[in-house]
Amino acid sequence: MKSFNYHQSTQIIFGNGRIKELGEISKKFGTSALLVTTTAAAVPALEKQYTMVKKILQDAGIKVSHFDNVIPNPTVATITEGAKMAREAQVQMIIGLGGGSSMDAAKAISVEATHPGISWDYLFYKTPQPDEKRLLPVIAVSTTSGTGSQVTQVAVITNTEKRDKSALYNNILYPKVCIVDPELMLSVPKFVTATTGFDVFCHAFESTINPGAGAYVDLLAWEAIALVSENLPGLLSDLGDLNKREKMAWADTLAGLCIANAGVTLPHGMGMAVGGMYPNVAHGEALAILYPAFTRFTWEYAIPQFAAMARIFNPELNKVPDNEAAKQSVGEIDKFLKKIGLWITLKEKGMPKAEINALAKQCMVLPDYKGNPRVATEEEMIELVKQSYEHL
Repeated sequence: MKSFNYHQSTQIIFGNGRIKELGEISKKFGTSALLVTTTAAAVPALEKQYTMVKKILQDAGIKVSHFDNVIPNPTVATITEGAKMAREAQVQMIIGLGGGSSMDAAKAISVEATHPGISWDYLFYKTPQPDEKRLLPVIAVSTTSGTGSQVTQVAVITNTEKRDKSALYNNILYPKVCIVDPELMLSVPKFVTATTGFDVFCHAFESTINPGAGAYVDLLAWEAIALVSENLPGLLSDLGDLNKREKMAWADTLAGLCIANAGVTLPHGMGMAVGGMYPNVAHGEALAILYPAFTRFTWEYAIPQFAAMARIFNPELNKVPDNEAAKQSVGEIDKFLKKIGLWITLKEKGMPKAEINALAKQCMVLPDYKGNPRVATEEEMIELVKQSYEHL
C-alpha cells in the first residue's frame, strides 16, 4: 500500500435535530460567543433559523453577539469588521453558522481578532503563522452541503483591491466542533443546492487524483462521489427531501475530510482565480464552468480514477476497458452538469474576453494546479481558460 497521512481534530456531531445540542457544546468554551452569519434581510427562513440558534445559545447561558454581514466570497474588509466586533464584545468563542462563506469567515475572524494585522497577513504561504494559544475556539454549524469547511483547516478570503482570492491554511484552524444537521438545509434554494452539491463532487474526485491521496482518502472520496451521483439530481427536483439532504450532508462531510488531507487540483486553483477576479461567480459555479475543459485536459493522465468516476455516473461503462471508460468520463460530466443546470461559461457570467490571458496568469498563482496529474504550462492554461470562456 502507498504510505499516507491522515489528520482530523474536529469533533463531528451529525444527524437530524442535532442543532439542539449547540448550547451544551458551547458551554465547554465559555459564556460569550460571536455568531457569524450572512444577512437574513428578505429571507424569512434564515431569520427564523438565526432566531432559533440564538435562543438555543441564550437558553444555555451564552451571551450572543451577532455579526451578520458575511457575503459570498467573504472579503478582507468583512473579516476586519467581524474581528472588531469580536474584540469589542470580548467573546470567548466564534460560531460560524451557514455555508462555506460563514464558516470560513469564522475561522479568519478568530485569527484577526487575536493577532496583530489583518487576516490577509496570515495566508498559507506567509510567516509568521497564527499562534494556536491565542486563537478563539471555532464551532462550525453547516447549513449547506458543499464546502466541507466544517471539517477543514482552510479559510478562504478575497482581497477585492488585488482581485485575488486566497486562503489561510493551518492545522490549528480546524473547528473544535462541527454540527451537521440536515434539517437546517431544507430551506437552501435550488441554485445553492446545485452549486454546493457539485463542489462536493469536485472535492472528492480531485482528492483521488491528488498526490496526497491514500487508502483512507480513497475510501471516503468514492463514497462521497457515489452519494452525489445518486442524490443531487433528485434533490434538485424535490428540495424538501430530507433523506436526500441527509445523504448530501454526509457526502459533503466526507469530501471535506478528503480535501483536508489530500487536497484539490487544477480546477480548484482556477476556480479560486475566477472567484477573485469575478466575485459574482459562486465557487461551485466556477468549478462547473471549468470542469469540461479540465476533464478533457486530464483524463488520459489518471485513467483508473477517471474510469471509476465514469462508471459511477454510468454503470454501463463497467462493460468496457478502463481506457474507454475514462475517455467517456468527459461526456458523463457534461451530461451531469446539464442535468443539474450548471452547463455555463465564463462568457455567460460576464467575463470580458480581453481578460483571458490575465485570468490564466492568475490561475497559476495558487499551487493547486501543480497537484494535477497533468501540470499545465502557461500556454495550456490560456487554452483551458479559452475553452471555459466559451465551450468549444
